[in-house]
Amino acid sequence: MTRLVFTLCFLIVLVQGLFAWNWPQCRNTNGCSPEQPTTIFLGDQKDFGCESWSTVNGKWPKWRVVINKSADIHNGINGSWSGYSNVDHKINTSPRFTSTGIWYWGMQVEYTDAGTTTGWYCHNNTSWDNMWGTPTSNLSVIVSPLNNPETQAASSASGSQINLSWAKDAQNHNVMIVRKLSSDSWTEPTQGTAYSVGQNIGSGVVVYNSNGITFSDTQLSASTAYDYKLYSENYSYYSTGVTASATTCPASQVNDYFRSKASGNWSNTATWESSSDNVNWLSATLVPGGAAKAITILSGHTVTLDQDVSVTLLTINSGAAFIAGEASPRILAATTLNVNAGARLTNNGNLTATTFNILSDATNGTGTFTDNGTTNTTTTNVQQYLTSGRNWFIASPVSGATSNVVKFNPSNRLWRYNDVDVTWDEITNTDTLLGVMNGYVVKPVANGVITFSGGALNTGAISISGLTRGTSGTKRGFHLVGNPYPSCVNWEAAFKTNLQSSMWYRTKNASTYVFETYNAATHIGTDNSGTAVTKYIPPMQAFWVRVDADGAIGTLGFDNTMRSHQSGIRLRSAESAEQQVLRLKVSNGVNSDVAIVVFEPGASDEYDKYDSPKMTNDNILIPEIYTMAGSEQVVINGLKSVADNTQLSLGFKAGQSDTYSIQATEISHFNADMKVVLVDKALHVEQDMTDGSVYSFTSDETNTTDRFSIVFRSSLIETGIQKVEDPGISIFRYGKGQFLVKVKGQTNEVGTITVTGLLGQRILTTRITGETTVLNTNLASGSYLITVKSDGKELIRKVVVY
Repeated sequence: MTRLVFTLCFLIVLVQGLFAWNWPQCRNTNGCSPEQPTTIFLGDQKDFGCESWSTVNGKWPKWRVVINKSADIHNGINGSWSGYSNVDHKINTSPRFTSTGIWYWGMQVEYTDAGTTTGWYCHNNTSWDNMWGTPTSNLSVIVSPLNNPETQAASSASGSQINLSWAKDAQNHNVMIVRKLSSDSWTEPTQGTAYSVGQNIGSGVVVYNSNGITFSDTQLSASTAYDYKLYSENYSYYSTGVTASATTCPASQVNDYFRSKASGNWSNTATWESSSDNVNWLSATLVPGGAAKAITILSGHTVTLDQDVSVTLLTINSGAAFIAGEASPRILAATTLNVNAGARLTNNGNLTATTFNILSDATNGTGTFTDNGTTNTTTTNVQQYLTSGRNWFIASPVSGATSNVVKFNPSNRLWRYNDVDVTWDEITNTDTLLGVMNGYVVKPVANGVITFSGGALNTGAISISGLTRGTSGTKRGFHLVGNPYPSCVNWEAAFKTNLQSSMWYRTKNASTYVFETYNAATHIGTDNSGTAVTKYIPPMQAFWVRVDADGAIGTLGFDNTMRSHQSGIRLRSAESAEQQVLRLKVSNGVNSDVAIVVFEPGASDEYDKYDSPKMTNDNILIPEIYTMAGSEQVVINGLKSVADNTQLSLGFKAGQSDTYSIQATEISHFNADMKVVLVDKALHVEQDMTDGSVYSFTSDETNTTDRFSIVFRSSLIETGIQKVEDPGISIFRYGKGQFLVKVKGQTNEVGTITVTGLLGQRILTTRITGETTVLNTNLASGSYLITVKSDGKELIRKVVVY
């Protein structure tokens, strides 16, 4: 009887297997690796997938993801069923992963409401295979702990407030903060339990649970030490936590005045001294916070903000510097923040001020501000001190300034250059918006400040486009643009499209307006008197640029990486260079002009980016000189190299009959044997200008390139390399830029070895060390002269370093 029952059951199962159902099959998606996430963190739910038959015997399936800490996933945690669907590619979301470590998973697929057609994708199949009826899985993932927040900081703002800041983890999880007294112990949150603000966790209390990066904890007790633990939170699951601590200010000292005692970090008490009456000062016992009556950074001190602070009144005096957020993003919250004339403020974090004033005066110039973080201000005022009786070329440092900046006094005058009609359009109303990066000319009727206000400070990437150039007119393609920042900006680093590498200032020299030029390719600039002009454009300075070709359209842009503080923030400050430079000045005893010849390896003898076009003054009182690059008159002429007897035409322009002089005010890094000779072809006179001598002459009104030329002459190059018959001196290559000098029979240190460039710039001079001397010069690629002098013998040899 038992055997009969068994046989009947077997036949029923066999019939069902052969005739009732096809067994469903599955595989990895497209036959590849299992479709599972590569990274899972505690508290995550993730999508998993596989492929299985779309229908079996006409039945559509539904499916769900099942996970377990063991391979027996049949007893695991079930995800939600999908709806019935006729698809092969099945994706669904897992249950939440509630602990770290290895988890096993599988996809349960059911084709009818009966359990007989349920199958499992739970093995790593890359080809079609029957589903598993017994779900023991070999598919696994690793669940990682949550990463902690970073760069956490806590600082006292007053006797009742502590400010906190942090950076969220790389997965951008929310942050929960628990506070306790420093004398108490920590109790950790329970994983999977949700906590709200105000809820206790042991001796601590939850004070924050959200998605921000800053928090001010208020209503605290004075002179009390608090600990904070910051957790990354993911659906009520938590990281291990990181801590920060701070002590609130003493109640008796929170209303003190503070001023800097020395340069240093804000958090160091040695940086500060304090006073209860703003008269008698003592070394501080705490650092200033939000309850301090006033905080001043004195001239000559640099204070770096290395913690979060909120202040009522912060003033940065002339000659002082303040760096906000040097180490990491910080907060500076100020009711009033004054950057005094000549002072410098750098924001590397988050700066918030209700009123932000950048001040200016006649003595110290304008305060400067560079922004590498986030700046939020309710009211911004930027001053610029101007004197009457001259035109000033300016640009707005704020986004919403209007002509009222100047026309608050109707007698002040304001113009905008019209590059289409090549005219000046005067602005007479008070509501014309001053465009960002547009240049303007202001003529005030009295000495004093103009104040830019309206909108936010200009910061970040800013550009001006649509700079056009026609095909006719001697001044075509010139545009008056402006530095949009309250800081210096680097012309060489600027983003330039279809623009020449030169820029020009229009400035006043004594009683006469002249042009100053700087060329970014040759890294050199000059004013009409011969003083160097640097690559740094002063804050709020308007300047000229030129589109480089007829019909082209140019764009100019800056960003915060190009901004800086520069001493003096004036146009003229010396800048050293290791180039061969000839600087010529013409003068009539009152006014002067300059032309520069500079040698650059990348330059050509034709007109290119290393040349700066001459901006003529069109003033009969100012004599002018220039050279020619192709058919273009240039104030800076970049040439590749100079050969002996190179002759360069020197253009001369005079607006009236007078006595004039030409002088070489700079001859830098040329060979000592190189001579610079001025040729006056009208008088058949040559004069050596190398020693700085002045050549005087008379001229009627003229504009000529035929009268004067400059000739470069070198006796060393002219006579070639000196040779000595069997001097007993030999030079051998030892390595790149390294040589051995052998002097036969030399036993002492009498004699010298000199290495120079072909134009005479001295690289190295050393004494002979014996019969063999090693020159470890590490020379760059190029040609050089090595001169060896010993016991009356001399050898000069040209060497090439590749």
